Amino acid sequence: MIQMVKYFSKRYPLLLTGNILLLVIVNLAGVASIFSIAPIIDMIINPDMSEASGVTQAMTSWVSGIGLPVTLSSMALVFLAFQFLKSGLNIIAQYCFYRMKYVVLQDLMIGTFKDFFRARWQFFSGQQQGVLYNTFNRELLVAGDSFGTIAAMAVSFIQLCFYLAIPFYLSWQVTMISLGAALLFASPFLYLSKVSYRLGQRNTSTANEVNVILQESLTSAKLILGFGNQKKSIANLEEAFAAHCRATMKSQTLGIATPQMYEPLALVVVVIALFAAQRFALPLAEMGVMLWALRLSVPAIGSLTSQRNILSSSFPSYEQIEMLRARAKSMQQQSGQKTFERLVDAITVENFTFCYDDNSPVLQDVSLTIPKGSMVALVGASGAGKSTLID
Repeated sequence: MIQMVKYFSKRYPLLLTGNILLLVIVNLAGVASIFSIAPIIDMIINPDMSEASGVTQAMTSWVSGIGLPVTLSSMALVFLAFQFLKSGLNIIAQYCFYRMKYVVLQDLMIGTFKDFFRARWQFFSGQQQGVLYNTFNRELLVAGDSFGTIAAMAVSFIQLCFYLAIPFYLSWQVTMISLGAALLFASPFLYLSKVSYRLGQRNTSTANEVNVILQESLTSAKLILGFGNQKKSIANLEEAFAAHCRATMKSQTLGIATPQMYEPLALVVVVIALFAAQRFALPLAEMGVMLWALRLSVPAIGSLTSQRNILSSSFPSYEQIEMLRARAKSMQQQSGQKTFERLVDAITVENFTFCYDDNSPVLQDVSLTIPKGSMVALVGASGAGKSTLID
């Protein structure tokens, strides 16, 4: 998983950095909206502002500095303005995020396609075609989504840093107690990443199997119909697709369940923070700001855990892509040095021996001459090497 994060970070540093900076701006607007809650609470409880908190004094000073009256209605407008600003910037950030995602996906797809078609024919003949189809149809999309997950993890981490900065500023003691409780609750979910990785492996292998059966059945449709093997082909596809559905449902359910399970625990952390804030005698306005910030920061911890599990489940897709690309690069076809003009006399094969990666000979000491203009039939049992010789 770390290998995938390093690859994307090195490959697209500017895209990743630009989006992270935009998210920093979004979260600054979010922090400002949280701080603007304090004067609203103080004005409701203490209309004369005789015991205003430090946060309230700072916010009201800023509001008066930009020429607005320091009233409850103006502070409510400031709060709403920051909320709208945050939402607008978040929409822009989401657009940039999706644009970045599809730039990465296009680069992955075209790069993989180039590597495949720079390889010798042996790369294609020694590989199940269904696996290659599945790599483009599913695994590349999963790998592209994983880049989005990396960006989402960066978002959650940045949000967490900003949201925790507020309670640390108000009371580091209460924050440490709350953060300790949140990390304690999150620790069991960290072990789910291994489960997610195994489910991801199962998801990839079953998807490969489904595409292998589809590809072989469609290319062999004449034989299947001719020998009346429709029921067998359908049963094979049903079995493979059912296995893929089981793996997919488990993987997707785990990804959805993690933040849902952590959500009620966030409320427990807020309650712990409430008692801790009373223990350290925080002003009511600052207590409200702190609880709001903690209420937002605790789910961010759950999101980080969930996104880590999603990244683990998508890593097998990245592994398959990298394995196939490495194999294709190792079998690169050197071409373009000689120009074939015409067949002069015959195609001649002399004492030809060939074997695949397992080193067991498929063809051994084969000699064959096909004169120009003639037709030759190769006859033999299934698996004797007819197609390999033609290739």
